Amino acid sequence: MVGARSPLTRLQSALATSFTQAFILIVRQGQTATAADLAKLEGIRLAWQTYFAAATDGLASLDTTFATEVTIASNPTGRSITVDGTSYTAPQTFTWTDGDSHTISTSSLQLSGDQQTQYSYASWSDGGAQSHSITVPASNTTYTATFTTQYRLDTVAESVAGGTVTPNPVGPWHNPNQVVQVTAGANADHAFHSWGRDCDGQGNPCSVTMTGPKNATGNFPSNSCVTDLVLTNQTLSGTQVMKASNSITAGSNTIVPSGANVEFRSNTARLEAGFAAQGTFTMTSVSIPCL
Repeated sequence: MVGARSPLTRLQSALATSFTQAFILIVRQGQTATAADLAKLEGIRLAWQTYFAAATDGLASLDTTFATEVTIASNPTGRSITVDGTSYTAPQTFTWTDGDSHTISTSSLQLSGDQQTQYSYASWSDGGAQSHSITVPASNTTYTATFTTQYRLDTVAESVAGGTVTPNPVGPWHNPNQVVQVTAGANADHAFHSWGRDCDGQGNPCSVTMTGPKNATGNFPSNSCVTDLVLTNQTLSGTQVMKASNSITAGSNTIVPSGANVEFRSNTARLEAGFAAQGTFTMTSVSIPCL
């Protein structure tokens, strides 16, 4: 509106009318609008909206607000987020009016569906608190919640009475690519025989690299029911009796460390190259029935 020859006169029958108008900022090709440019445009928008209302003597209103797309995301994707009290699975995109206020948050600890991966809240991309309010900006934007990922290592003794399987560090949650040493320890009248799952084919202890959820299973058969016991890649700590109904073969990096006291009890016992003993060991020839 440029001008008027005389003051506006409100007609009692006149109805207020609403209009919508957009403000577009055009920049040179290859350039990006600066924060100062956007702030200047915002000032013009607000001033024009006020002027329009005054110029029409309140008979008309002008809406120049912008609809902004705001995406609430997570890293890794697929985590649970809460927006204005409602839970969603990230990412979610909302169309909001710039200048409005909304609350975004997320939980401190989340688990995957199979309970084998855990996600711990770390930060929001805008530096806000775990639960905080945001003011919708004039341009489309994304707020991302970042989580720290850890994988679960399950350690299992095939027979609870047979022995223990102990990880180091203890866990069960470990950082990606962390190397965990897992040691099998046999109980009395049992022997560590072999590994299963992610330690399969390794000696004792075994090493597990946490590239995802892992499982280390130790097999501990009863010595009295082993016909021929072959010991390889083992450290025989403490005081224990290794039994077999026929023969025991110790070799291939089998070690009796200092302070250990081990008895090999079978019809025959054979020590091969690769067997080493700093501690005490004895070999007893005895007929042992397989129970």
